[in-house]
Amino acid sequence: PAAGRAAEAGDYDQAYKALSSNPCPSQKHACLKRFVVVMVEAGQAKRLVNYPYHGFKAEVVSVLEFKARNSDLRQNQLKNYYNLLFAFHVQIKMYQHAAATAYEHVLRLQNE
Repeated sequence: PAAGRAAEAGDYDQAYKALSSNPCPSQKHACLKRFVVVMVEAGQAKRLVNYPYHGFKAEVVSVLEFKARNSDLRQNQLKNYYNLLFAFHVQIKMYQHAAATAYEHVLRLQNE
């Protein structure tokens, strides 16, 4: 899909436009997962959380939660999905969710 190719080429704005205009829910979700991974791997986490995601914020949260819960917590902090999820919640003014994310992160750190 166009969003994945654009993201991999570093054209994140074009990738976001292609992603947000995709009418097929299953394809959109698959593209969103790729978009998130590519941007995080490229060190573009701050940029990633600043897109508006009109109409699909819940899907973004879902992808970030999945990545956070299945991530290796010993990895580079720039690729820490818990930090990214926390930042996304703060960006969309969901402060209780941000706090819950931080709490879950601490629990995982204590148990691993």
